[in-house]
Amino acid sequence: MIKEDLVELISMDTGVTKKAALQVLDSFIAHMKKVHNEHAKVELRGFGTFYCTFRKARKYVDARSGQIMRMKKRWNFKFRASKTFLG
Repeated sequence: MIKEDLVELISMDTGVTKKAALQVLDSFIAHMKKVHNEHAKVELRGFGTFYCTFRKARKYVDARSGQIMRMKKRWNFKFRASKTFLG
């Protein structure tokens, strides 16, 4: 499923136009990016939790060249589904 499919489903279920559904989805994505930049957590009861984790800098071996490479430290955004969502 891609973004356009999701917009169409939201539009059909709620009775709003596709343009309005797209604005809502874009707003949600923008706020999730903001949360990621603040390293915060978003909990949607009955659906799941979006949260940030920190990964340390590390070394790895490039499979193609065999060279030892360095990966920078960074923040990852993860999702954990709630028990009620999983059924």
